[in-house]
Amino acid sequence: MLRTICLAIVASLLALSPAHAQQVPPDCKGSDLLAQLKVQDAARHAEILKAAGAVPNNQGLLWRIEKKGLSPSYLFGTMHVTDRRVLAHGERLASTLSQIRVLAVEIASLAPESAAATNAIATRAIDPSLKSISAIDDPALQIKLVAALGERGIPRAAGETFKPWFIAMLLSVPGCEMKRQAGKAVVLDRLIETRAASLGRRIVGLETLEEQINAIAALPDQTVNSMIRQMASLGTVRDDVFETLIATYLDGNVSRFMAASRKGGIFGTADLEGMAAFQSMLIDKRNAVMSNRALPLLAKGEVLIAVGALHLPGDSGLVNLFRKAGYQVTPVW
Repeated sequence: MLRTICLAIVASLLALSPAHAQQVPPDCKGSDLLAQLKVQDAARHAEILKAAGAVPNNQGLLWRIEKKGLSPSYLFGTMHVTDRRVLAHGERLASTLSQIRVLAVEIASLAPESAAATNAIATRAIDPSLKSISAIDDPALQIKLVAALGERGIPRAAGETFKPWFIAMLLSVPGCEMKRQAGKAVVLDRLIETRAASLGRRIVGLETLEEQINAIAALPDQTVNSMIRQMASLGTVRDDVFETLIATYLDGNVSRFMAASRKGGIFGTADLEGMAAFQSMLIDKRNAVMSNRALPLLAKGEVLIAVGALHLPGDSGLVNLFRKAGYQVTPVW
């Protein structure tokens, strides 16, 4: 959700209109690099799958949460994008939404175009006195960063005023997806929330906008700068990275993407180890917060918890945390 608000800020700054967004091709043009690797280097592909398979609870997007005496609750891993294949999961959740009383999302009832939300983040993310790009010592990296921001319709003058964590957020979204979201295309999380509201379900948030901003803004400079360097260096591979992430999501196993990132090399000359660290530092800390706030809801049953899919697997993932709290958690699909 925070990423969606960040894109809304850029849209307002650069006057990106829905009419402009409609001129953009509806699909990104990347290729699934893991699928290509399976053909080109089966042994290496198997190594990545083995690493992903070692991650606890790595397979599954929808999980049933049960405890004796309670009606079942559910946990669903979303993806914060507008891709039509991803949005199809919203249709698959129709029967689940009919069985619940409460929908718990990362941040609830916060319209991306909200002026208050935009202003709250802009105050933290933008400083006209900054020279963020010029402050980079590496001239070659400056050129790559300017090009990467240019793909998103952001001129250097605007990019100079963005704080590094805000630049990192923007670079994590391909230009094609960024323009779709700036044009008000709906992401899966918003689709689920809208449908739950139409059914009269109560909708609650497990985090606040301020907490998400603080989590990102508090990342060490070294981590943020490393991600900026890596994402700016992706070049034409950027859309391939995005398509590979979507493909692993559609397979119900985002751990494969993380394993490929940590192995390095699959995404061209860029090493995404820093990206994996960037995500891990955000995810692990937030999982503890979301779990603690979800448990009182689960104690009453009939809840659907819908958060980013990377929050589900692993020792510190929500599946494992709910099991430690005494619930039986089993994959549905």
